[in-house]
Amino acid sequence: MDRPAAAPVAESDAQAVAPEPQGITLEQASLIRVEPPEPRSFNANDLITIIVSERSKAKRKQSLETEKEYSLDGSVTAIPDLLKLLALRYENYDNL
Repeated sequence: MDRPAAAPVAESDAQAVAPEPQGITLEQASLIRVEPPEPRSFNANDLITIIVSERSKAKRKQSLETEKEYSLDGSVTAIPDLLKLLALRYENYDNL
């Protein structure tokens, strides 16, 4: 292929210029391009396989914080007479 001669460029006008196309497409020049396959036509009652890829992510977090505070105060101001307590118990037993 013959390449056309480029026009002379003055040093003050020097800019990056893209080369002119030479008739080769990117698909023809690529070493890794793969042609897509032709679409397949299906007939009635053809067996097909459907692959379903599913991903799920779950994250759980639970916390429980409890605080209990108890305060009990008591005092004995007098000691009861044990004989009176026994007599009182005996009197209540008779009333039943």
